[in-house]
Amino acid sequence: MGDTTDAFAWNITKLGEAFGMSRDTVRRRLKAANCKPKFKQRGIAHYALADVGQALYGAHEAAGGICGFESPDHMPPGDRKDWFDSELKRVKLGEAENDLVPAEDMARTCKRI
Repeated sequence: MGDTTDAFAWNITKLGEAFGMSRDTVRRRLKAANCKPKFKQRGIAHYALADVGQALYGAHEAAGGICGFESPDHMPPGDRKDWFDSELKRVKLGEAENDLVPAEDMARTCKRI
C-alpha cells in the first residue's frame, strides 16, 4: 500500500462524505455498478476514485440523462415544468448561500483587479 495511487482509493465512509451521500447509497450504487474494491486494508474495502465516479453517477447518464430523458426538451410538459422549477430553486439557493455570484458583480470585481 505504499503506492501513491492508493491515496486515490477511499473506503465507503470517506466516499460518502466526499460526495455528500449516505454510506448506504454509496454501497448500493457501487454494488449496482459491480464496482470492485482496489484493495482491502484491515478488512475494509477501498475503491479507486476513477471507478467510483462512474459507478456513483454513471447510472444516471446511462438511464438517459435527466430522470431517464435525454434532455428536458424530451420530457412531458408537467415533468419539464417541475424540472425547470427545481433548477430555478437550486440557483436561488446557490445565490442565497453565496455559492453563486451574479455576473454583474463578477464583472465589477474583475474590472477593479
